[in-house]
Amino acid sequence: MPSFIYVPGSYPAYFELVLNQFLNVDQADFVLVNTFYKLEDEVVDTMSKIRPLITIGPTIPSFYLDNGLEDGNDYIWAQSLQLRRPLNMHQLAKH
Repeated sequence: MPSFIYVPGSYPAYFELVLNQFLNVDQADFVLVNTFYKLEDEVVDTMSKIRPLITIGPTIPSFYLDNGLEDGNDYIWAQSLQLRRPLNMHQLAKH
């Protein structure tokens, strides 16, 4: 568990930033969660009772991460994305 959660007041700006991401979660049709069901089945089942969830992991097979590819072109594009701005999901889906 991150320290900004279990140590009250340790990172107030970061805590507020994370908390504000959920202000309008009640308007969402579902929430994407970066995990996979078999890893955290109890958590996913419990949270699904509150809000519909879709788990989206692992997105890259571990074989590629563990062994790499000869040229590495299949995943180099992900490193070049500018993650400080919202991703265009249509552009991301093309890759």
